[in-house]
Amino acid sequence: MLTKAMRAGGFDVIETASDFFLTNRPAGATHLITNPPYSIKYAWVERSLSFGIPAALLMPVEALGTAALWRACSQVVPALVIVLPRISFKMPSKNFWKESA
Repeated sequence: MLTKAMRAGGFDVIETASDFFLTNRPAGATHLITNPPYSIKYAWVERSLSFGIPAALLMPVEALGTAALWRACSQVVPALVIVLPRISFKMPSKNFWKESA
């Protein structure tokens, strides 16, 4: 859904279906924007930064206070972007869609 929304917003998008941890940076990619699985978010941060291009990862704000994030970022200082008012995301829940609170 992220890819679809970005394309609808007029962005050029390169979408990959391969294993993120095994693929090389796609040719022509200048930025990485993704919503990583939270269960492996720190490994995802490390891999994202290994591409050598700016990366924006949609992650829980509490990750900023963890030593694991700072280790994963190594020499890169993460930035926080807060969007107000809160965006109402549609999230999959069981077999139906509902809006988050």
